[in-house]
Amino acid sequence: MERSTTLLMPAAFLGHGSPMNAIERNRYTEAWRSFGATAPTLFGRPRGKKS
Repeated sequence: MERSTTLLMPAAFLGHGSPMNAIERNRYTEAWRSFGATAPTLFGRPRGKKS
C-alpha cells in the first residue's frame, strides 16, 4: 500500500453567530479579526490544486 505525501491544511469552522457581529466591534469580532490576521503566518496561505 502506498502512502500519500499530500499535506493537509487545518480547517476552521466560522459560525456567524449574531448578524450584528458583521458591523459591531466587540470581544468576539476582535478575536476573529486576530485569528484572521494570524492564521496565514502560522499555517501558510492555501494554494490551488496542481494539475
